[in-house]
Amino acid sequence: MPIKSLYEMCQIQTIAYLKEGLWDNCKNPLSRLPPRIVDGLIHLILQYMHSADVPSYRCLFHLFTSHQLQRLDLCWYADNATNDLYRSDLYYASIKYFNPNIMLKIEKKETSLLLRRLSKDHCSNLRSFIMVQDLCVSKSAIKSLIWASPNLTEVHSIINFDLNILQKCKNLQILKMHIKEKNFEVYFGRKENFLSSLTNLEEFAVCDISLECFDAYPIISKILIYCPKLTSVGLFDSSMAIKHLKTKKNHAENFKLKSCFWGIQLDNISQSTSIKSKSIKSDYKSNFSEMIRIATTSCPDVEELVIQVFHKDSLQHLTLLKRLNFLCLDFSFCDDFDVDMFISLLCEIGHQLKHLLVKGFAKGVPPVRLQIDDILRYCPNVESLRIHGPSAINHSEETSESLQRLKRLVINCIEFDDLMQILQNCVNLTELFVTFPSRLNESDLIESLPQISLWNLRMLCILGCKFSSTTLKMLLEMFPRLERLHVTEAFEYNLMVHPFLVTCSANDLNGRVEIDPFLYKYEFFSSKLYNCNK
Repeated sequence: MPIKSLYEMCQIQTIAYLKEGLWDNCKNPLSRLPPRIVDGLIHLILQYMHSADVPSYRCLFHLFTSHQLQRLDLCWYADNATNDLYRSDLYYASIKYFNPNIMLKIEKKETSLLLRRLSKDHCSNLRSFIMVQDLCVSKSAIKSLIWASPNLTEVHSIINFDLNILQKCKNLQILKMHIKEKNFEVYFGRKENFLSSLTNLEEFAVCDISLECFDAYPIISKILIYCPKLTSVGLFDSSMAIKHLKTKKNHAENFKLKSCFWGIQLDNISQSTSIKSKSIKSDYKSNFSEMIRIATTSCPDVEELVIQVFHKDSLQHLTLLKRLNFLCLDFSFCDDFDVDMFISLLCEIGHQLKHLLVKGFAKGVPPVRLQIDDILRYCPNVESLRIHGPSAINHSEETSESLQRLKRLVINCIEFDDLMQILQNCVNLTELFVTFPSRLNESDLIESLPQISLWNLRMLCILGCKFSSTTLKMLLEMFPRLERLHVTEAFEYNLMVHPFLVTCSANDLNGRVEIDPFLYKYEFFSSKLYNCNK
């Protein structure tokens, strides 16, 4: 067991005093502590709420009423490696490390009482309020807390509160509503007065909700007008709102959006039933290229773009985005995919790209097969590459140099020889998600393993595997820095492999490898594209 630092021992002793009620009858001594220490104590207490020793109202009271609280994190996210709030692995990490029902161990009455106590006059320094799990806390308690916190810069809430209470939060930069109410657009339409106060808002998102795409763009239009510093609206399609403002409202200024989603979300297309939507969708594809042209000219600062391509001609307009470095292209709804036009786009902007995802291109008979060497030739600086569909590679010295720069690779439809050629050159990979060919010969794999040198690999997900546990052990021993692993067959789970993985986790490999069935959610692009992270 590692030796605790003096600071950690002081934290533990302070929490012990809080539990004993040492300061119940005197002036709160924690009010003299710096905010970071108070935040650290609360973080430590909530981090261990999954244990049998659940902190009581008494334990948290003095911390909540110290006037020094800056971060109120109610989803108990324990990540000692970073102090950043709620980035890519927020939701999945909180589920993984904590029992989502843990708050039930604390009486609902006590939870609401703590929040009400905090809302009176103790949260003037509060900067971040995060509640993305249903804690059975009343809306009135949340409303009172936010109303009493004028210095908030970040709000995540699963409760659909009256948005007008945000009018006092003039420094708010991040607002993410983790709600599931289907009529949210109606509610939002009635509650827009607060927007005029949020001139500093930079990120807005509504997670876990499927709005009718053609009803959502008026909401996004309002937000873009009232919030000039906005850099992201999550996974809402902003292209329709931008076109509306430019053509109907004569909005002259450019937008400062840096992270965008353009195109209709697939779920909204398939589930939409309104007559209005059907009439608009009939013209959507033919007008798509012009809409993207307007969006690119109006948002010159875009750095991250996810686009559902509905017409190949729209690709030419992406060359205007001179700061673009993260690009996800989905051709699932593009009937006229053109490889030459795709390569032409990469020829223009490929040198900018560090992260590239391509999917939905495998159409026709035979299906289109992307040449990875062509992609790498025009994207020499790419660090993350994900290809959903058939791909191949031709060996060259130039290709080998580009492969050495790759840090993350997701590939799911490639011949075994091509795959081995890639892995032999990707010496700096830290993340690998691969689907082995179904007709893979295990002896071929064993013969090729010594040629692979992935010393920096931390995350490995193998799909479609049918090799033995012995081969798997050989595979793992070649990755000395591997930290997280998931292995599964394409059709039937291998009952021989599973016990071996458990053994590896507990005994083999010094316990350094964590077996994670949800590993795919941590994959670079998946974590970036998850609603709650935008």
